[in-house]
Amino acid sequence: MVTAVAVRKLNIGAGAEEAPEYETMDISPAHHPDFQHDITQTPWPFDDETFDEVRCAHVLEHIERQHLI
Repeated sequence: MVTAVAVRKLNIGAGAEEAPEYETMDISPAHHPDFQHDITQTPWPFDDETFDEVRCAHVLEHIERQHLI
């Protein structure tokens, strides 16, 4: 018998996007993310290897250059 393992997915910078299979993290509280956090600040609000999949779309253009280098 194979036991199903829960897969955790994180959508960084989710904004108003609705994807119920993902937990969300955003800098703005406006859309009620699961984690309100600025991704340029460490540590992040969870341990390493917490998520099996991370999605981050349309986010890099909002980060100041010095944080990308």
